[in-house]
Formats: sequence, structure tokens, C-alpha cells
Amino acid sequence: ADLLIVLAGLDVLYGEIGQVLPEGFPVGLMGGQTPDGDLIASRDSEGAGQGRSETLYIEVREHNTPVDPLTWFTADKD
Repeated sequence: ADLLIVLAGLDVLYGEIGQVLPEGFPVGLMGGQTPDGDLIASRDSEGAGQGRSETLYIEVREHNTPVDPLTWFTADKD
């Protein structure tokens, strides 16, 4: 295949390495604890991402050339 997608930082995986998942199928779940509502509200004034323990690394390569991952994922505002 001429496409490689690397995802690192998932705690739970729903597939096996090399497995092709159906369109719209979840790949896995992030780890970490879910903060309570008060903690989330206080973080809004501190800046984006500060204090977060989980990070998802996404790398996309087409024909062994890095490409912007945003072109591969839908960002719905709903």
C-alpha cells in the first residue's frame, strides 16, 4: 500500500496491526482519566492543552512522503 497512518497514544485498540478497519469504525480509545466539569472550566483560562496527560500522535505518509493529517480527517463542528 502507498498509504501509512501512524497513531500513537491510544490505550485501547479495536484492531490488529495491518488490519483494515471499515469506514467510520473506531480505532481505539485514549487513556487517562476524565476530569470533572469544574476542572475543565478552570483549564479554559489556563490555555489549551495544559495539564492534559494524554496525547494522540498522528502521522500520515503517502508514497513515503509526509502529508498533513487534517486532509484525512473530518472536523465536524456539530
